[in-house]
Order: sequence, then structure tokens, then C-alpha cells
Amino acid sequence: LIKAPQGARYINQIPQYENDLPDNCYLDKTITGSGGTTHALTNDIPYIIAVPFISLGVNKHLQHKGVLAVYGSVPDATIKRFIAKGHKKFIVTYDSLFRLERFLELKDYKLLVDEAHKLVEYAADFKPKVINRILTRFKEFKSYVFMTATPTREEYLPDEFKDLEKIKIEWEDVEAVSIRHQRCNLQFNNIVSN
Repeated sequence: LIKAPQGARYINQIPQYENDLPDNCYLDKTITGSGGTTHALTNDIPYIIAVPFISLGVNKHLQHKGVLAVYGSVPDATIKRFIAKGHKKFIVTYDSLFRLERFLELKDYKLLVDEAHKLVEYAADFKPKVINRILTRFKEFKSYVFMTATPTREEYLPDEFKDLEKIKIEWEDVEAVSIRHQRCNLQFNNIVSN
């Protein structure tokens, strides 16, 4: 358990993580919007960040200069040009993670698997080959961190995670978000527009 100091709202405001995320662990950040992915994209460490959805990668690519989003339709030439310019920050879909090894050495990069709870969900029947490749090859990177705000219960974690250090961040100044749910039937448009 890591206690964030009072007033800290982002992971880089936790003293032991001010320069980078922890290495070789399963990180339960407990809240969304705590800046974990942004920290990896803006520090000085070469990173490959794997995400489950193209939209997550594109969103971060648009927010940060010097970051390339890589997914199925991104041409090899774009990746080569990006690397030739000296950039070392990639945000890739789970499916495209190992596509990068054609262009760079994995051992020179830290791997952040974001939304790590999706690995268990996808392994069952949606993308078993993709997830198996990640689970059997993540140690080929310089170091790695599996991060989530929605952790999988430990008994359901893949065997490959059993020896990983489990870190949970406890935030002092977090306010609970209250969302009012409403069942919608035919009046959905009226509810949304009001």
C-alpha cells in the first residue's frame, strides 16, 4: 500500500513516483484521472504503452507531442519516420504491441499495460491469442507495469502475475463521485436533452 500525500492528485506527486511509475508490478491506482498514462508519456523514459482501444491511443497522441499511436492501419513508414526523428514514446493497441519489434529493441523500452483488468476479460474469448502473447512475453521489455483503476481480484489474476509486486495507491484527498442512475426506455431522447 502506498499512501499519496495530502494534496496529491496525480501519481507524479507521490514522492517515490515523481520521476516514473514503479517497475515490474501490478499497480492499482484506485482512481481514474490520476495521471498514470500521462506520467509515462511525459517523462524522459522510453515507453511503449499498450491500451485496449484505438480511441485511447489516438486521444493521448493528440494530447502529447512526440507520441505516436500505433494500431492496425498505421503504415510502417510512419513508424519508421517517427523513430528516425528520435522519438521514444509509443501508445499502441494490445494487438499492435509486438508489431513494434520489427522497428526497435523491446529491451530498450519500459512497457506500461494500461487498463490491465481488460487482459483477464479479453483472455477468455475475445482476444485470447493477443493476450497470451502479452502474458508470455512482457518480460522481454526493460521493465513493465500493469496499471488499472479497476483491479482484478488476486485469485483471478493470470498465473504470470502471481510473482509481480502488487501496489495499491491510497489517496487522501479523493472525493467520491456520485452518479445518479436512471432507467431509460422510450423516453431516452427526452432524458438526454434535459
